[in-house]
Amino acid sequence: RGANKPLRHALAHLVDAKGLIDTVDAGRNTPARSLVPDGLYADSQATGAKARAYDVAEAKRLLAAAGHADGKGLPPLTVLFGATNERTRTLFDFLRLRFAAAGVVLKPEYLDYPSYVKQADAGKFHLAWSSWYADYPDPESSLAYLQSKNIGGGWNHAGFNNAAFDRAHAAARVAADGPERLALFKQLNELIFEEVPLVP
Repeated sequence: RGANKPLRHALAHLVDAKGLIDTVDAGRNTPARSLVPDGLYADSQATGAKARAYDVAEAKRLLAAAGHADGKGLPPLTVLFGATNERTRTLFDFLRLRFAAAGVVLKPEYLDYPSYVKQADAGKFHLAWSSWYADYPDPESSLAYLQSKNIGGGWNHAGFNNAAFDRAHAAARVAADGPERLALFKQLNELIFEEVPLVP
């Protein structure tokens, strides 16, 4: 969350998806490039969705651009979790070390799931670890919760408010499968990549 776009880009470069999967999940998953699951219409292969590499040097450059060279002046960032189990704590330890490499300090807040949802809906966090299951097998469902109308109680916990995203999503929702609809999903992925409301 927050309006400092270079900071969002910097933090995104500190998410080491491949390392996390190899370390925490014993290699049982694959890094995502899109919120649309692989194998579904308009997945990352079909749209050419991009993912940021884990890149400490680039994160440091962007932190400096954001006014926080080497993390200076940046308070510890709280990461909200909706579980208290051992895996979640191992996950946080992994993230903490990766972010620390660029001078960013993370603090965990472990909550039971109902408390997590309440706090996330209220926007009371810096970062949050979240997951989403599509309601039906269409890419529109995988992206729906980033609509601005879903801020505050509608799962848009990032507080993402982007008119271009809302327009493209509304058009993609009613379009027939084909080149025009695929182009809309490509645009949606590009907006997520550029604005960084979250990191898939």
